[in-house]
Amino acid sequence: MLKIIMKIIPIYLLTFLISAFSFSIISAHHSEAAFDMNRVVSFNATIKELRWRNPHVYIIIESQNNNISEEWQIETGATPIMMRSGWTSDILSPGENIFIRVHPERSGNRNYAMLVAVQKIDGTVLSQNPTSVTGENLSGDLYGTWRASQDSIDNFMNGLNRINLNDIAQNAKNDYDWTLQTPGARCIPYTVPRSYVASNLFLTNISQNDHSIVISSEYFDVKRDVLISSSIPIDNPPSLHGSSTGRWEGVALIVETMNYSDNRVGNGNGVPSGINKNTIEKYYLIDNGSKLRMDFILEDTGFLVDPFVSFLEFDYVPADEFYAYDCDIDTSSQFMTYE
Repeated sequence: MLKIIMKIIPIYLLTFLISAFSFSIISAHHSEAAFDMNRVVSFNATIKELRWRNPHVYIIIESQNNNISEEWQIETGATPIMMRSGWTSDILSPGENIFIRVHPERSGNRNYAMLVAVQKIDGTVLSQNPTSVTGENLSGDLYGTWRASQDSIDNFMNGLNRINLNDIAQNAKNDYDWTLQTPGARCIPYTVPRSYVASNLFLTNISQNDHSIVISSEYFDVKRDVLISSSIPIDNPPSLHGSSTGRWEGVALIVETMNYSDNRVGNGNGVPSGINKNTIEKYYLIDNGSKLRMDFILEDTGFLVDPFVSFLEFDYVPADEFYAYDCDIDTSSQFMTYE
């Protein structure tokens, strides 16, 4: 394993970069448990390749350890996260010398790590800290592009992690191994409520068709078609994202979803869901249209003792570009196969 060289970056800047990085990744990353998020190692390296793919951009680097060349694989965020953090597909070139800071794997058995920041020779510092310019939705409706606030994500996920499980669900959660069972490794999207964990990083768009409302997420290119109707057709088969109907209560949109298929992580990280799962989402504007609030209720009598009740708040980000995710199946499982 590489001998660590701590260098040149002032400690206040290093602390800032770690904080900025933690904002972006800790709550959303599928494999954060594999990395030591309390430890940062730093060293000089040379770029071999920047693999610009989803669900993770990878930086392949070479470093010297006692005059022996070692290859490292550095995992970063998906391309939408990186682009909103100022990255491009050619921002790092093969042969370029850099100084890099990473969270290493806990096991210490592989030269595999999660990115904190890169410093280029000219002093440019690259990290993962996506930014957005918020605005006010003057139209007064729900349509447009939204990004969840970090505070509401934290509140939502903390509550979900404390959800009251029955014995079947608790045993399943205890037995869950993300390295073998995470659906993201097979480019399979998460469903609500687990999918909301990334809505501070990946944009949500709400639009209208003739007979439905479309709720789209950049995360795994998920599009949910909400039929404006009083009832869900009884012949709809169970599916990953269920069958949704919507109705208006004044200016609020009520979305009720049922017919979810069985899902190993349908009610949280390692918590399964089944055919008895039902969700209710209520969307409405707050703060003069600059924010969207979504009140949420989850019931699943097969696995949950009590309903889960929470909310999310989204900022209006009309200038943000909505990117395609295009999950690459080889890249999605790369963390499992690198040696």
